[in-house]
Amino acid sequence: MFSRVLALGAIGSLAFFAFNFVGVVFFGGIDFGVGALSLRSTTIEFPLIGLLASFSVWLLISRGMKETLLFCCSVVLALGIVELGLRLVDHPLSLPLVNFNRWYEPSKLYGHQLVKAFEGLGPLHVPVKINSFGFRDVEHPKTNHNRTIRILGLGDSFTFGWGVPLEKTYLKQLERNVQQATGRPAESINTGVPGWGLNQYYICLKEFGLQFNPDIVVVGYWPDDLSGPPVDKLEPVPNSQWQTDGQIKMRGGPLQHSRVFNFFTYLADQIKYQNRSKRLAHLHDDQARRAEWSKSPHFLVTDPGENITTQRSEFLKAHLSRINVLAAGNGASLIVLFIPDYSQLFHPEFQHINRVLDATARELGIPLLDMTPIFEATERSHPNYFWPLDGHTNVVGHQAIAEALTPVVCENLNKRHLPCRLHPDNNS
Repeated sequence: MFSRVLALGAIGSLAFFAFNFVGVVFFGGIDFGVGALSLRSTTIEFPLIGLLASFSVWLLISRGMKETLLFCCSVVLALGIVELGLRLVDHPLSLPLVNFNRWYEPSKLYGHQLVKAFEGLGPLHVPVKINSFGFRDVEHPKTNHNRTIRILGLGDSFTFGWGVPLEKTYLKQLERNVQQATGRPAESINTGVPGWGLNQYYICLKEFGLQFNPDIVVVGYWPDDLSGPPVDKLEPVPNSQWQTDGQIKMRGGPLQHSRVFNFFTYLADQIKYQNRSKRLAHLHDDQARRAEWSKSPHFLVTDPGENITTQRSEFLKAHLSRINVLAAGNGASLIVLFIPDYSQLFHPEFQHINRVLDATARELGIPLLDMTPIFEATERSHPNYFWPLDGHTNVVGHQAIAEALTPVVCENLNKRHLPCRLHPDNNS
């Protein structure tokens, strides 16, 4: 009787984990609650281990030790064959893994920075390659012998091109548009790093960007860039994913030498990323996302009142002023590009930062391109974001930014006596 109850329990567990497995792989995971009970499963490891364990228990109870050992040996043999096959074909996804959140290392200058010469798959399955300077871009010579028009882009993950191929990012599309409009070589230098803000933009321009003698400097501003007052140096950000000697810490420890483990880990990571919106409401629910912004009054997405607005506006003015002085002092024109968060669209009450930024830019005489009305004019028919899978701008959004930036850049080039004539396709 007791064995029968155990067998029924094992069968029930087997059915549950099979249902869980299918839900995670094909339907974004399981997320429901009954009263105080809440069940959420969005990763593949738990249901897979549960399937194997419950099947083994059922097999042991109903068939005996011999069949159970035979099953375990069959699994081990199958894994060995797969391991050998992955090694023979040298499958790239079976190599030791470094997740996209392990591209970073602590920096005594920026707080954190990208790993120089890193190459691997990034978010949304897009390849990422970091150059020798530590940025997602091709290599750029510091000297400019052929009078190439140079556009330096400062920004965070939106400028970096999160989930977008490098050649599809707005800076690379802008480069092609400007080259066509001027009839001269144009070169965009992308220094966007996920997680950076206004302090890093200034430091990067001062320590790195100016040596390329850019004609145009574009600051890609996103709402969380206003993190505090201006500083000239940031403390290194501790990162447990890096060894003390600066070497990359690969996934799995000793298991990193197993191709099967690496391949399974890669697949599990993709499923986990695909299902992540089920874990965090603000990743797929714009109302929840706006609620998150409301908890952070220092970003000025909503109006926090006169006192905080005045203080943060002064911070913003100081940031943009010193970037502008630095750029102008080296013969470059500064343009501020505002990229709105998806949840801000069609909600003027969440566009307080837009108005503050516009007033500050006008006061400082800096051209500002706010993409909010442009995205609002097209978003419902031609989505500009990966939403709800991800909050970053997609290829369409990057193209819209490049098209809107082109006339602004041309206007500034003309002021610098660099003829820039828009073609009908680029005149937005």
